[in-house]
Amino acid sequence: MSLWNRLIRWSEWIGRESQPRRRSHQAPRLGVLALEDRVTPSTGDCTGFLTYSQGGWSGSGTPGQFLDNNFASVFTNGIQIGDQTAGADSSNNTAGNWAAKFTTASAVKAYLPNGGGSSTLGGDFTNPPNPSGPVNGPGKTLGGQTLTMMLNVGFDAANPNFDGNSGNDALGSLIYNATDSTSVFNGKTVNQIIGYANSYLSGAD
Repeated sequence: MSLWNRLIRWSEWIGRESQPRRRSHQAPRLGVLALEDRVTPSTGDCTGFLTYSQGGWSGSGTPGQFLDNNFASVFTNGIQIGDQTAGADSSNNTAGNWAAKFTTASAVKAYLPNGGGSSTLGGDFTNPPNPSGPVNGPGKTLGGQTLTMMLNVGFDAANPNFDGNSGNDALGSLIYNATDSTSVFNGKTVNQIIGYANSYLSGAD
């Protein structure tokens, strides 16, 4: 199975649960298990980590309220999936440089939750709406899950108490280590895997 098929399957695995909840005895829902890698992480204590799903961030409950109250101060220049260099507001609207930028919490909520068969972004977008409910926004499932992961990692990086435990390692630095699997993501950090997702969304590969 190719790297990108694994990445898409991995993104779909973390989207299976629609309601946010505290993760006290499992790996955080940041996409660190590929769907075909049915394993239990063998290193590290994941107690106390906190992440939210697409449905959590886009809803009216605690995660959605947190997004409304903190997005502007943490993501001062917005948050972008896809290419991280040229930018969605550049004139370089070509494969390998595609990006989607979200400048407000309401723009994030208009895009999430996003589903359907994963794809590249297919162009540059600023505050793209999701045209048909929970499917078919740019990037589809992979776009929605990548934005969700970046929100979790970004808020955790900005505030060590995001998960209620300032002594935990940063979410982005956690390493995927499935000892009984040959996953191509083994040994990679969450931030590195997010980088692979963004590269695929940009049309680079």
